[in-house]
Amino acid sequence: MDTKNNFEQPLSQEKALENFKQEIKDLRDKEIEEKDEKANFDLVNIQTEELTKEDMDIWKRYKELTVENISQKDINDFNKYRNSIDKKSSRSYFCMFLANELFSLWLMKDTKGNKEE
Repeated sequence: MDTKNNFEQPLSQEKALENFKQEIKDLRDKEIEEKDEKANFDLVNIQTEELTKEDMDIWKRYKELTVENISQKDINDFNKYRNSIDKKSSRSYFCMFLANELFSLWLMKDTKGNKEE
């Protein structure tokens, strides 16, 4: 049994989670700096230390979406994730921030599709 690999795997996931939290913190800080009072309410209220691997996984998946590749399955999967979040936790702010981003994409896709018809 190779114990080296067993120890490296959790460390790399731990580092990935740390990097994800920093990415969200940087987004939040930039939003506050650039928009001040007009900053996105959900984004500025995210407590990054409370974000989890589940949040990181959903972020990885959804930050790559575009108007061209978002699908109904993406929306359905997000809704399952959203329903799993405790609405009283600060993670719900992350969830709502992501929801706004996704549904904006979905609306743009729908609008684009209607213009092409």
